[in-house]
Amino acid sequence: KDLQSSQEDVDLMKNGLLDDGWMEDSSLPRGWLVRSTEKETRKGQTSAVKQFTTADFQYCKTVRLAMKHLSLHNSDQEISRFISAQFLKSEVTPSNISWLKSDAIPYPWKAATTTSDGGVKGQLLVSPEGNVHTNLKAAIETIEKSGDMKATDIEKLYSFMGEEKYKEEIAHNNWIKDETLPE
Repeated sequence: KDLQSSQEDVDLMKNGLLDDGWMEDSSLPRGWLVRSTEKETRKGQTSAVKQFTTADFQYCKTVRLAMKHLSLHNSDQEISRFISAQFLKSEVTPSNISWLKSDAIPYPWKAATTTSDGGVKGQLLVSPEGNVHTNLKAAIETIEKSGDMKATDIEKLYSFMGEEKYKEEIAHNNWIKDETLPE
């Protein structure tokens, strides 16, 4: 929410966060900050946890919550940079994530095709909750279990993603359309 703060107050707050260990990161949208902290697991071990704050200082305590915010408020290019760095470990550069547009993708879900630096093709689905799925079958199973999507919509999405994968494979293997062959 807009607090009607002066730019001087905003800068003071941001500098305070930077002093507290928050950092800027090129994979984040302009004005966002990230910090890594240690969290104790149930088994008594520690694991690194990333936390984020948006340009207007909304706190996202997990990567998933940051992804949820991004998918609702940011551009495909900013989302690609974030997914590349945070989920795909930079094995797929942001420019090799192609966002798909279709009525078969229910809003606010997002779908894309990917190509790794090694040429491996893939797909990803981003859920409204900010979960990034790189396995279509597992994503569909998660959707079915949640009950959040009608069976007909799940089938449309699955068919669409299957067609996109098929088109990608044909293009990748240098197939060409021959007009003399039947449809």
